[in-house]
Amino acid sequence: MISEAGHYTTFITFARKYGKGIDVDKRWQELVVFEGELIKSYGKSETIHG
Repeated sequence: MISEAGHYTTFITFARKYGKGIDVDKRWQELVVFEGELIKSYGKSETIHG
């Protein structure tokens, strides 16, 4: 988890530095919402590959 948090902060920092003309915070929020919906659609039963 600590390593993944480091990746997150590194990539967000790069996006803010090099993503000229991109609202990084808005795009990040859109991704968070999308992933939340995706995770909710997985269901609750265990399967071999997902």
